[in-house]
Amino acid sequence: MTLSNKTKSQLIAEVKKLQRKLDLIEKKQPSKAKPTLKDSTWESFFKNSLNIIAIVDRRGIILEINKVAERSKVENLVGKSAYKFVSKEAAIVMKAAVAKVFATKVSQEYSTWRVDEKGVSRFYKSKATAIKKKKKVVAAIIDATEITNEITTQLQLKENEARFRALAQNATDVVFRYRVYPDYKQEYISPSIKKLSGYSPEEYYKDPFLGVKII
Repeated sequence: MTLSNKTKSQLIAEVKKLQRKLDLIEKKQPSKAKPTLKDSTWESFFKNSLNIIAIVDRRGIILEINKVAERSKVENLVGKSAYKFVSKEAAIVMKAAVAKVFATKVSQEYSTWRVDEKGVSRFYKSKATAIKKKKKVVAAIIDATEITNEITTQLQLKENEARFRALAQNATDVVFRYRVYPDYKQEYISPSIKKLSGYSPEEYYKDPFLGVKII
């Protein structure tokens, strides 16, 4: 029977049969969908990273977040502004970074800080990176590394240095700190050296061997 001799009902039946075959073929084809947050590799990294990782939209609304500090639950933060969980000053810096990512598609590095529920200051080094779809930025990934220990150590060193200088500046004895490696250098010498040797601290800074020459 030729195509012209077939009835309308027979043609419809054959079209439906062909459609069923095509549907079966499509189901057997491997999916070509792009990776999503549910892919095992990404999901494992997202959940197990030591850093706080959040995905935010243009307004800074949290779409996904891997973990939080203190007692808040992840599900309680999704849909809320990420800017509410940092200090007001840090929120300004963070907003500017996210806005620049959406505008330029270029990753931005910045620092943020906040005060936790126990009143402890927490410091973070963060990076915002664009998530693009069809060359358009649709969201931003914020990867925050806590650097509280490093910042605390730096502040303690500065405080100790200030105390040392306050003590040394008013000491009657000579207090000095001399470096021999990688090169010789008078790092500090108290003002009392002027009375003892006749030379000012500035002269010792200019000539690291001045003390040896005097002796």
